[in-house]
Amino acid sequence: MVQRQLPYTFSAQDNSNAQGTYRVVVTGNSGTISHNTVVIVNVSYSFCVGGGGGGSVARGSLVTLADGGKVPVQNVQLGTKVMVYNVPTGYRTVASVSEVQTVTVNNALTIYTTARLPFRADANPNMKLWVLTSNGPAEKPITLIGTGDQIYNYDVQSWVRVTDVTITYGGQHTMYDLLTTPNFTSNGLILEYIANGYPDCPAGGCKTLPPP
Repeated sequence: MVQRQLPYTFSAQDNSNAQGTYRVVVTGNSGTISHNTVVIVNVSYSFCVGGGGGGSVARGSLVTLADGGKVPVQNVQLGTKVMVYNVPTGYRTVASVSEVQTVTVNNALTIYTTARLPFRADANPNMKLWVLTSNGPAEKPITLIGTGDQIYNYDVQSWVRVTDVTITYGGQHTMYDLLTTPNFTSNGLILEYIANGYPDCPAGGCKTLPPP
């Protein structure tokens, strides 16, 4: 008898839809012999908190520099001058990177839009992006953003429509979080660095740990 361990990959649009008990039929064939085995699979969900107490952007995400150039987030260094932006007011200025945090997580979330590049982060509900609502811009957890939502893209200076959202679990994914100085305006408005064109709030901003 030959035994093989089969690789399994799990992905879900929404973690709340992924949980449950599933009946899986495994079929083995050898020549003219075929045998079916039923396996009961229980799926539950948990998330890893990203760096800085909130979600973090994926390796390879392009950060917008003060001069308009772009650099992969893993190449950003302390003191790098980056563009920071406040979505509701349209205010922008230059900030210095004061800390680079990294974390390895077991999940990855990708938000695809009508813009060229997707937003890539870890699937952390404590991280939020600005979504256009009937009452204006509002922060929304990235795990609740879905097809049809509109999120702001700095590169095109416009709201772009979300076309798909995927969440995958398993493996190891390196994420990065940048802290900047300043990360608030003098009157307390959040300033966000730009990753793949999307304003991403720094730790200490919209990224907060859930209450104890």
